Amino acid sequence: MCSNKKSVCIIPFGGNAFITKSESSAKELITPCGIASWTSSSTVISLYFHSQYPGRVLAALRLRVPEGSSNVNVILAHNDSSAVTPTAAREVSLQGADFQLVNCGMFSIPKAGYTRLDIQGVEKTGPFYAEVSHVVLVSEFDSLLEPMHLRFVDDPADFYFGRRGPSVHLSYPLPEASDTEYFYNEIYVPKGQDLVGAYFCAMGFSGGYFGIQVNSSEERRVLFSVWSEYSTDIPGEIPEEYKVNLIRKGEDVYVGEFGNEGSGAQSYLQYMWEPEKSYKFIVHARPINEEHTMYTAWFNDGSSPNAWNLIASFDKPKVSTFFKGPYSFSENFIPEMGYQERHCLFANQWACDSTGNWTELTKANFTADATAAKETRMDVSGGVGIDGDRTKFFLRNCGFFSDRVPPGSPFERESSGDLPPVDVSLLP
Repeated sequence: MCSNKKSVCIIPFGGNAFITKSESSAKELITPCGIASWTSSSTVISLYFHSQYPGRVLAALRLRVPEGSSNVNVILAHNDSSAVTPTAAREVSLQGADFQLVNCGMFSIPKAGYTRLDIQGVEKTGPFYAEVSHVVLVSEFDSLLEPMHLRFVDDPADFYFGRRGPSVHLSYPLPEASDTEYFYNEIYVPKGQDLVGAYFCAMGFSGGYFGIQVNSSEERRVLFSVWSEYSTDIPGEIPEEYKVNLIRKGEDVYVGEFGNEGSGAQSYLQYMWEPEKSYKFIVHARPINEEHTMYTAWFNDGSSPNAWNLIASFDKPKVSTFFKGPYSFSENFIPEMGYQERHCLFANQWACDSTGNWTELTKANFTADATAAKETRMDVSGGVGIDGDRTKFFLRNCGFFSDRVPPGSPFERESSGDLPPVDVSLLP
């Protein structure tokens, strides 16, 4: 919440803060109400906001110390900078069981973009350093804190997706003169970008999506899902005639249902995919009859051109269509990981029509989700050539970086000229 008249901005920790450093035994939590169970001096809690301009602000923390007293360090710095000047840090003494505003002093916002406010415990006499709900910023200049000039997650209804961070997409225009049956794409995840909570989707489409996930430090998946035409977030509510049915599946592939984002059939292979390797994906879509469509997905780990693995084939009722609406995306599905940047590369997009002709797709349109559209998170980017190779598109999101690429931007990569290394007639 910002006030033009007083040039004051109130930023909730519940939607904008993360535990960015902690020991494995740490108990600290970010709840919708703010920081809870803050006991360790090793823990660093970081709050992020985006400013359109540099300037100076007076910072105060709304907090209470349930018992005893404590001292904490408060640091304000541009998020892209690992160096913190001495004048950007304050040690603040805290005491009092009732919520209060504690003056932390004047700080500089060095330049436009994302600013990070870090707090870390120094010493305490009670069990907890503090319960902290908000940071209050008071500007020297009215324009700095105008609502149009400061961006953060304000509405508690947006805290969950705001902390997850924005999802970003590339949509690929298909040839209009023919029906597309097969769509081919490749994913390359650079070293260090395979973060827990990452979902890199090779191909979303009008009816489902197919990609790779990092579910935990010990589990990764190749995931293929198909939505039901029945509109509900609860799979059990889908009438029998609308249910997506399994036709066949690959070895060791789990098949079940999914919900909470529409509902439908889900399949996945537990597979410890690795960064710095190219993985290949194909989806086939064709009408079975006037009321049913078959969707089939295959995955290739790159060990050989013919190492194609069937994930699953589904019968989707109430729709009869060829392959439509291809797109790729990058998302984070674990809110606690939304402060960590990640990016991936997409290469060699091709569409095969119903007569067997392949067409290379070298154009893409960049879009982002509702979190980015509201501008509560500004850390979205996409394009070509992030690693110098202009034959590949890339998507980049989360991490509170400041070099935003506006959603709606069109991109065009250089042609690779390499036909997909697959004979679709030999797919398992």
